[in-house]
Amino acid sequence: MHRGNSLPGLHATHDAVVGRGGTRRSLTGHWTTPDTREFSRRSPTTRVVEDNYLNLHYRQTCYTLFNMKFIIGNLSALLFAAPSSKYSFQNERLQNAAQLYDEGQELTNKGEFKEACDVYMQGIFLGRKIVQGLLEDNQDQDTGDDTDDAELALDWVVSSYVACSKARIELGDWNTARSDAWAACTYSNNKNLEALNCMVAVCENTNDLMGQLQTLKLIYQLISSSSSDVNVVTTGLSREQLSVEDVQYRISNIETQLEQKYSKA
Repeated sequence: MHRGNSLPGLHATHDAVVGRGGTRRSLTGHWTTPDTREFSRRSPTTRVVEDNYLNLHYRQTCYTLFNMKFIIGNLSALLFAAPSSKYSFQNERLQNAAQLYDEGQELTNKGEFKEACDVYMQGIFLGRKIVQGLLEDNQDQDTGDDTDDAELALDWVVSSYVACSKARIELGDWNTARSDAWAACTYSNNKNLEALNCMVAVCENTNDLMGQLQTLKLIYQLISSSSSDVNVVTTGLSREQLSVEDVQYRISNIETQLEQKYSKA
């Protein structure tokens, strides 16, 4: 029978928390005062069993944490692994050059354009002579394994120059961006739209109306032969959908500007 406002179990709880002699114990079972008389009353067998249980619980916790760390580490490696290269070569120099292209792409994606340019150019200097040898089918060239696809190697060198030109455009390095775009156009025989549009971007930002006009005419020749619109790079690294009519309008506009410019002269 309980008195007053006391709740059932209150005295039992109090007795469990406050030991005999006034010693106190927290709900976790640890004594909170130096008085350990109650603690010392545990039998040796009880102490061994409890210690073994605690040690086992500790080892299981460590094992679980280790497994979680291992799983999270592997998951991170899968999520953030660099994409595999689209270029595969037998020649060792071309392999290294393709790897440098991938590293340059990663730097570009991080916005580290200057560092990316350095890496792109390292790859270009390493592999472009091999590409020239494959294209010329010159047996005197040290091209290594002749099983490499010349067209794939050509695509790599064009892509490298284009990527480097784009990065230089982002940096505002117009003169070097022009050189890289020109190299990409030359290797691709003016058949790569991205290379041509890098040149257009350079001409636009250097007030080179004549160069812009000539390049737009090359673009017009490429996309006019297609039955559908073609995705091309128009400003730096962004993409827009251009139609034949769009290119024709730009060509006409520049021709008008040039006519007005030279008629006044």
